Amino acid sequence: MPAVFAEFHRVARPGGKLVFSMGHPMRDWQDERTHGAKTYFETNRWGMHWGGFGEPNPYVESYRRPLSDILNGLTGAGWTLDRFVEPLPVPEMEAVDPRHFAELSMAPAFICVRAYK
Repeated sequence: MPAVFAEFHRVARPGGKLVFSMGHPMRDWQDERTHGAKTYFETNRWGMHWGGFGEPNPYVESYRRPLSDILNGLTGAGWTLDRFVEPLPVPEMEAVDPRHFAELSMAPAFICVRAYK
């Protein structure tokens, strides 16, 4: 990720913003399918079929890495962290999907980051 953050920083204008979201590293760590035999501190590639959005259920690959690698890679590339959010579900979700609403109310599934150049 340092190379990606560095390239974003290179092409951004002074005062530019970088906003991104990704799976929460701790949430991914709790799912045995995402880490195999690796420790929390190691980066590993994993994949799964996404569900819950209707058909098709595409196979999506991702990398699981510790939170420190993400945030230190960001600031090490010259970005200034402005906002870090672990979002809660909106109240309307409870009526649509009570099981996932309860799950996401206990622990976040994503992180959202905003940084400035």
